[in-house]
Amino acid sequence: MHRMVRSVQASLDYSTTMLGPYPHGQVRLVEHAGDSVTLHASAINISHQEPFALLNLEKDIRQIDLPFAVIAHEMAHQW
Repeated sequence: MHRMVRSVQASLDYSTTMLGPYPHGQVRLVEHAGDSVTLHASAINISHQEPFALLNLEKDIRQIDLPFAVIAHEMAHQW
């Protein structure tokens, strides 16, 4: 989860510089039951199912921090 929060913070820093102020008063990471790693972004909310937060960078042979990258992508939808 800490990688996801760091991604939100980094996305806010970057996108505010590139796109202007964040258009909402808050952002929420919402976890819900399920067995998929898909995400959905709507105004204020980025929802994901439980397995997404458990993706392990150390076990990825590509060494891609997928939770960080995907949350950054979903944050961009907020603008």
